Amino acid sequence: MRQFIAEHSNLFWAIIGAIMGVLADRFARFGSTLFSAIFFPNRQLDTLLGNWWVCHYSIRNGEEILRTEQWTVKKRLSKGPSIVTSDPAMKDLIYKGELMSISGSDVTCTMHGDRHTEEFYVRILYPIPSDQTITYGLKVGVNFDRQVFSTIYLFSRKKLLETDVKRRLDASLNSALSNSKFLRI
Repeated sequence: MRQFIAEHSNLFWAIIGAIMGVLADRFARFGSTLFSAIFFPNRQLDTLLGNWWVCHYSIRNGEEILRTEQWTVKKRLSKGPSIVTSDPAMKDLIYKGELMSISGSDVTCTMHGDRHTEEFYVRILYPIPSDQTITYGLKVGVNFDRQVFSTIYLFSRKKLLETDVKRRLDASLNSALSNSKFLRI
């Protein structure tokens, strides 16, 4: 082995150098993210982490439906917090995404279908922390009938009764559309 290395030392050191370069690059990327996560944590995100019940109106086969999903928001080292959804009524309809930005009073996230091609964006009013946190968001995307649309999302830490969800969403929609050409939440 020593004789082989002695005869091919340039090749040996080139391979060792390439491996060390890749490892140094990976360590630099991961190490800087780890350093910033430990020494400069974003405390704003802590309010958003955990489980959320998310309710909204959608259209499926031309019919208006009320959907209820559960969003799980988890902190990651490399990017913004990740989001995974689940829907008890539609078990195969799973979305994954991430919180993209937090600015003052709102949060932007992008979502994509896990088992189907769909992508949409949600802008969420930044919630005021409490045990009974409820906040709203605005989705822009494509519905099940492949039509571009937007709808209001209701986010809640606790699962709400369907009648309460409908009352809150209807009040928010009526307020948003009253005497205006612009949607206000």
